[in-house]
Amino acid sequence: MSSDIGNIIITIFVLLFVGGILSLIIWSIIWAYSDAEKRGKSGCLVALLVFLLPWPVGLIIWLLIRPEMDDRSRAGMDLRGRTAKQRSFIQVAKSHTSRGWPVQG
Repeated sequence: MSSDIGNIIITIFVLLFVGGILSLIIWSIIWAYSDAEKRGKSGCLVALLVFLLPWPVGLIIWLLIRPEMDDRSRAGMDLRGRTAKQRSFIQVAKSHTSRGWPVQG
């Protein structure tokens, strides 16, 4: 009976360990995708690189070859120098003016 309890404890430990490793791999893929998008590169290609190569190798390659962020990327700005909040305001303003609603500035 004690060997059954020992086997159960070992099985639980192995499942927790494997779950942790899988969580780490998934987190790495998501992080690499978002990092590439922030830097103006294709997030899908970078996520594929991290996914297809053995786990730490793909992530290390991305860390070595990723471009530096420019000042706009750090501030979350687009090519015209607008932040996401400014872009959403402009979209709302355009939709209101297209409906004939006055936009107060």
